[in-house]
Amino acid sequence: NAFSDTLLDEVLRQRGIRNVLLAGMVTSLCIDSTGRAAYERGFAVTILSDCSSARTMTEHDFYCKNIFPLYGRSATSKEVLRELVPWIPKACVFEEREALEVLGVTGQRSDIGQCALAAALVADDRN
Repeated sequence: NAFSDTLLDEVLRQRGIRNVLLAGMVTSLCIDSTGRAAYERGFAVTILSDCSSARTMTEHDFYCKNIFPLYGRSATSKEVLRELVPWIPKACVFEEREALEVLGVTGQRSDIGQCALAAALVADDRN
């Protein structure tokens, strides 16, 4: 869990962040434990289902459909981007390629680009 023995909670609160987007590996371990910890600390939690992965698709789908709704929500990066874009100043909107460059991510897969775009938008919104 990303909150355990770190300053994450303090840093998020100092910056006025109330919503947490989670992505990464492994859906049933790190993502779930970090999501629960964020929820217990009063954050609104969204797990980016297409930017997370588990040991199997069955495990991943089970957590997205049955576990995450207990304390947050599961959404695709495209769904979250559609929600964020109206609220983010035009200057913060990156093209997928630019977002990949900003984050130092290489790859051609669209889902990687969408995750990078979401992360870049959120990171830029903090500045």
